[in-house]
Amino acid sequence: MPIKIGIAEVFDQALKAQKIPLDGVSIGDPADRSTWTAQYQKDATDDQRKQGDAILAALDPTDTATVTTIKGDVASARVNDDLLSALVEAVYEAIPNPTMKLDELRARMVEIYKGRL
Repeated sequence: MPIKIGIAEVFDQALKAQKIPLDGVSIGDPADRSTWTAQYQKDATDDQRKQGDAILAALDPTDTATVTTIKGDVASARVNDDLLSALVEAVYEAIPNPTMKLDELRARMVEIYKGRL
């Protein structure tokens, strides 16, 4: 199944790749770039906000190279999530008397794993 990448995801990934603290991107009217905005985290510096706004103004969300790169990043993340889920289930099955539910263990392991990225 092909990975569908929307305009917001292109910009979200492009800003995050530049390490800009970001909560998300919203695209009001896809045909009107002036309605495209980034929601920066409160710890984003003025320079990071300016850099993010410049990316929103300049990046072509339909550029084949950009979309291909982002699809690769998304695919890698999905593979990592699938692998992590399988590892969590294997660990859970190996515990004789678990005190956590499987979903709690999965959430904790995801938290630990993502903290290392």
